[in-house]
Amino acid sequence: MFELEIQDLVYLDRNNLALGARAYVPVGDGPFPTVVDAHGGSWVKGKYANNDPINRRIAQGGVMVLAVDYSLPPHGTYPSSVADINFAVRWLKLNAKKFRTSADLVGVMGTSAGGHLAVLAAMKPFDPRYCSIALSGGEAIDATAAHVVTMWPVICPATRYEENLERQAKGDKSLEHRVGAGFAQMKYWGDKEAMVDGSPVLALERGDSVATPDILYVQAWCDTLHTKENMDRFCRAYTSAGGNVETEMLDGEPYDALRSAPETPQARKAFERISAFLNGARENTE
Repeated sequence: MFELEIQDLVYLDRNNLALGARAYVPVGDGPFPTVVDAHGGSWVKGKYANNDPINRRIAQGGVMVLAVDYSLPPHGTYPSSVADINFAVRWLKLNAKKFRTSADLVGVMGTSAGGHLAVLAAMKPFDPRYCSIALSGGEAIDATAAHVVTMWPVICPATRYEENLERQAKGDKSLEHRVGAGFAQMKYWGDKEAMVDGSPVLALERGDSVATPDILYVQAWCDTLHTKENMDRFCRAYTSAGGNVETEMLDGEPYDALRSAPETPQARKAFERISAFLNGARENTE
């Protein structure tokens, strides 16, 4: 377990909105594998500190983590947050040496809506809408991701919307305590057409041109809001597109044990898997 140097900073000032970040840097000889982390919150709420229990544990395993804010409604709607993540990847590549990493080791990570953003940004690093924010001094740097860790992602926003409509029609209130079970996401997406456009699953099924970095997909069996059915659908499509996706299924509850119960056996097991996945990516570049 590595000791950490932790620093809060601003990585982007966009339209008079300062976007903050927290860097978790292992103390030791680098370069360390790295991820830009995107928090959850149905694309409409949350802060870079939300995944602190996850990010500390992953960083202690020898991974540099940059947890970032991204623009939320009303300041930003689709595709603004994807552009923020794209910029964060390029910014971290430009500043890699400061954080004991290297540009070829920078990947992405996220939970829930942030897991969706991580996958979408990694699959489409050259989409003109997503790479639209200029990086001073890094004009030649792109946002290709070395690897992806996605945890219980909303892998298809359009499907999530339809599932919420179905629950509402049935009068099913079993998940109403979770922000993602409502219609708050419309503040970000605006309409169904945007959700279809920004869906990693549908992009693959449409045959869009995509990058296919290795992915580790972490999901809990008990999570009925982020279903295994949607995970399986994505994995089939990603594999068909030539990508490699590994899965880690969590036993027991809570669904977000890595964040809310990081000392539980299922969380510890998942952290070990994530560490092995990311440090394996480092070994492959040596």
